[in-house]
Amino acid sequence: MSWAVSVKGLIGWGGEVVLLRNERNEWELPGGQPDATDPTPEAALGRELDEELGLDAQVGPLLSAYRYDPVPHRPVLILVYRCWADRPAALWHSDEHGAVGLFGPSAIDSITLPDGYRKAIELFT
Repeated sequence: MSWAVSVKGLIGWGGEVVLLRNERNEWELPGGQPDATDPTPEAALGRELDEELGLDAQVGPLLSAYRYDPVPHRPVLILVYRCWADRPAALWHSDEHGAVGLFGPSAIDSITLPDGYRKAIELFT
């Protein structure tokens, strides 16, 4: 069994973080899987942030790495990076996700969010 890899960006403003709602009706950090054209995981994340949020983001240091098992027998290595971008006038998201939002610490406690993302967000806020 091999692991998939997913690069995720922790980005936000004023103590709130950007999350996207996926097809499993969970909230998640923006990002995705690197492809053959990406020279580095950081470049893949920059591309994903542009595609998913329309943001020209700077990808910073790796904050956390962990195994996530969203589907049985298909583990995913999640790499979470700290990112920066100018705050847009309005948040936008691609059709890959059902919704986008900014969430502060109290709101994060009440949404469906994988524990690995929660732990990374604690490092951010």
